[in-house]
Amino acid sequence: MQFTESFNTLYEEVIKPVCREFGYQAVRADDRFNSGLIINEIIQSIQDASIVIADITPKNPNVYYEVGYAHALNKPTILLSDKTQDKLPFDVSGFRTLFYRIRSEENEKFTGP
Repeated sequence: MQFTESFNTLYEEVIKPVCREFGYQAVRADDRFNSGLIINEIIQSIQDASIVIADITPKNPNVYYEVGYAHALNKPTILLSDKTQDKLPFDVSGFRTLFYRIRSEENEKFTGP
């Protein structure tokens, strides 16, 4: 996911608590502070992950690269997308995706389907 305020809110208020509820620890690239290349840390994190959760709302090449890598490793992958996205790209359109919407722009709270 992108590292912007609305996605940070989604991560902190939805993804982390849900993961915790089911016995998982959510880890995002900016949760780690190492001196190496960030792509190496991301690749290692995907390799070590039990599941991968990816928000594919903005058409971000980095996210799609990481989703593709997770799929290549046969990692269980949960795709998320804001309902405002017009159309999913062909390569991921066949995968089940959980769509959410922002309840209001002022408080940036999220709701499910």
